[in-house]
Amino acid sequence: MFQGNRLYCVWHLPALVALCVFACGIAHAQTRGLGVKARTKQGKEVSLYSEYRALVIGVGEYEYCPKLPRAVDDAREVAAALGMLGFDVTLAVNPNAAELRALFKRLVFEIGADESDAVLVYFAGHGETVALADGSLLGHVLPVDCPLKTENAVVFDDKAVSMKEIEDAALKIPAKHVLMIFDSCFSGSIFSMTRAMPKDISEKIGRPVRQFITAGGEDEEVPDRSIFKEVFLEAMQGEADLNGDGYVTGTELGMHLDSSVVNYSNGAQHPQYGKIRNPRLDKGDFVFVMRDAEEEARLKAAEEARLRAEEEARLKAEEEARLKAEEEARLRELERRTHRPSENSKDEPVVPVKVPGAVASGAGSSEKAPWWIWAGVAAGVVALGGAGYLLYDAVEAPKGNEKQTVTVTW
Repeated sequence: MFQGNRLYCVWHLPALVALCVFACGIAHAQTRGLGVKARTKQGKEVSLYSEYRALVIGVGEYEYCPKLPRAVDDAREVAAALGMLGFDVTLAVNPNAAELRALFKRLVFEIGADESDAVLVYFAGHGETVALADGSLLGHVLPVDCPLKTENAVVFDDKAVSMKEIEDAALKIPAKHVLMIFDSCFSGSIFSMTRAMPKDISEKIGRPVRQFITAGGEDEEVPDRSIFKEVFLEAMQGEADLNGDGYVTGTELGMHLDSSVVNYSNGAQHPQYGKIRNPRLDKGDFVFVMRDAEEEARLKAAEEARLRAEEEARLKAEEEARLKAEEEARLRELERRTHRPSENSKDEPVVPVKVPGAVASGAGSSEKAPWWIWAGVAAGVVALGGAGYLLYDAVEAPKGNEKQTVTVTW
C-alpha cells in the first residue's frame, strides 16, 4: 500500500545484518562444508545443517512505482554481512519480472537443492495486497518494472509475483528449513500465525519447515525511523532467545518482533509471522546459533586478518604495477635517445648531392663519367697535338728559297 511517495511498510535490511551478527556461531562459521552443529539441553551434540545459504533481493529503482533509495544498499549490506558469517549468498539487484521469477526457480533447483541445508530468502522492495473474488487477500512482491495495480491492473497482474507463486516455490525446495523474510507489507494469507512457545531445538531440527515473516500488515505504515529495524537489531543481540537456550529460532524471532514492534509503535504496526499451511512442512523450525564472546572474538580476529591480507595483496599489486610502468617509461626514453641525433652536437651530417653528369671525386668513388665526356677529352688532346706540329713546321720550314709543301694527315 502506498501513501504519496511512501510505501506503507518498507523493509530495512540492516535488520537482517543483525540477524547475521548472532546467527551461525558454530562450526559452520569456522569452516564451510563441515556442517552446522548445536547441543541439546542434555549436552548431546546434534547436526543442524550442512550449510547456510541465502538469496538476497533488493529492488529500489522502480520504473513506475515510488523509488526506494535504501532498498538496494540495504540488500548489499545484508549480502556482505551474510557472506562474512559463512553464508553462501546470492545477491540480486533491481530484477525485472522475468529475472525475479528466474531467481525463485534458481532457488528451487540450485540454491535450495541440498536437503540438509538451511535457506534464508530476503526481499526488500514494494509489496501490495490484492482482494480476490472470494474475499481472501493475496500478497504480491513487485519487481522493478511492475506498476501499481491502481495504475495498470493488467500489467500489474502480469509482472507482480504473488505469494501463491512463492508458496509453490517453497513447496518445491528440497532444503529442510526455509525462512523467507519480506521487508514489505501485505497480507500473509499463505501462512498461519504461530503462538506456541518454542520447545527444545532437538524437537525441531529433524522436521522440515517453511516459515515467513513480513514487516507489517497490508494497511500499515512504517515511519522513516523504522521501529521494526531497531527491534530486529535487538533480537540479533540475543533479545529474541525467549527460552534462554543459546539459540534463536524462526518462531522466537517472529514472536519477539511482533510483541516489541506493536508495543513501541503504539499498536500502529504489526509484523506477521508464521508457517506454511501444510501439515508436513510446519513442524520444524529454522535455527540460528548465537555466538559466545570467545567465538565472536576469534571470528573477528580472523576477519581482520583476512582484510589485512587483502590490503597487503592490493598494495603489492599496485607497487608491481608502478614499477612496471616506470621500467616501460625508462625503456621508451632510452629508445628515443638512441634513435635521435644529439642536440648539442655541432657536426651536422653531410648529405651528398648528386649533380647529373658530374664526375665523382676521391679514391673511394665507384661512379664513372659518361662516355661522351671521355670522347671530348680525347678529341681535345688530338687537336692540341696537331696544332703543336703545325706550329713547329711553320717555324722550321722557311730555310732557303725552297718551297715546301706541308701535308697534314689526320
